[in-house]
Amino acid sequence: MFIISTAFVLFAFTSLISCSDSVDTDPSDNGNNSIDEIVYHERALDVYDNIVRYFYVDEHNLFRENFPELPGDNEVAFLWPYFGLVGGVNTLIELGYDSQPFINVVDRLDLYFDDSADNPVYGAYPPELGPSTHFYDDNAVTGLELINAYQITGNPVYLQKAEEIMPFQYTGQTDRCGGGGIAWNENHISNPDHPDAMIGMSSSGYTALLALKLYQITEKEEYLEFGNRIYDWLYNNLRNSHDHIYWNDVKMATDANCEVNKDLYTYNTGVMMQVEIMLYEITGSDNHLQEAKRLANGAYTVFTRFYQGERFFPARDPWFHVKLLQGYLDLYKYDERAKSFISIFIDNANHAWENARNDYGLFYEDWTGNEVGRDRWLLNQASVVEIFGLIALYKNEQIN
Repeated sequence: MFIISTAFVLFAFTSLISCSDSVDTDPSDNGNNSIDEIVYHERALDVYDNIVRYFYVDEHNLFRENFPELPGDNEVAFLWPYFGLVGGVNTLIELGYDSQPFINVVDRLDLYFDDSADNPVYGAYPPELGPSTHFYDDNAVTGLELINAYQITGNPVYLQKAEEIMPFQYTGQTDRCGGGGIAWNENHISNPDHPDAMIGMSSSGYTALLALKLYQITEKEEYLEFGNRIYDWLYNNLRNSHDHIYWNDVKMATDANCEVNKDLYTYNTGVMMQVEIMLYEITGSDNHLQEAKRLANGAYTVFTRFYQGERFFPARDPWFHVKLLQGYLDLYKYDERAKSFISIFIDNANHAWENARNDYGLFYEDWTGNEVGRDRWLLNQASVVEIFGLIALYKNEQIN
């Protein structure tokens, strides 16, 4: 259920960089001993332990939404921050930590599974604790985390659970606005003229990625066909061909006339980088790889800005930025120049470790540390586990 109500402030640059330009150097290569001595997997584990310390709800074996709690908070967190935490623990399992405590976190996704729905799927809130709706983007990312767990552990149950999500995702495809995109919420299918009804970039992009990943693993043609239909709609409707980034959504209501919401968030371009690379791997078409490179440069040009002489991604939504990092990491397999973009994320995370935490050790949303606040939300803390875990994997760190 990814939606941001506060207006996004866009920092633009006066010129674009070409695919061949170098952006920055990797700090691990510049002789800075203090950087070289950082052990990223230990940082990831430290942040996770801090989350358990302050967010864990023993009664439900889950985690709270905020610490300290805010007025009106439910008993436990919504699915979005929870699967954000699953993304972090997946990296800890892959790194080689004692896996059972982290596998338990993955397995407790089951508490969000709503088997009373017409197409049983994950609810935005645990059904035993209260009613909730079902979001297509929530379920797509949950499926991707289950695939990650399957690929890391080899347990086929996770793959089975990921495939069980697909019947619900099929119901999200709408014939509105050209046909092929995925609605944001299940209620938008039955009530498309609701003023909030939209075909989301996140719901469509992550569903396409889920379908393509499942095709790669299972070779079931229905997944490839579904993923391609969504991709075609996204490319034709939400792609900003000038800046090489993706807009946020299309309004479904008849009187909105398929108006495009041009808000910009890092994860939207990040997921399309992953989709392009997945299609390159499936088809062998160099056009997809070249498009991924254009998106990589577009995201850098549009989203980064300077703070105290260093480049940073926006001061909002660190989980979104981690999703963009995953796009750069996927690109790095085929283009070593992606290292320049990855180094910015490493610098940002290191800066946040030193400069953007409160008295509990919880991270501010703004990793520059300039703007204090939004340090209560589980998702913002979970994103730090994942980014340090991803950096550790990127650097091939070993658990002693």
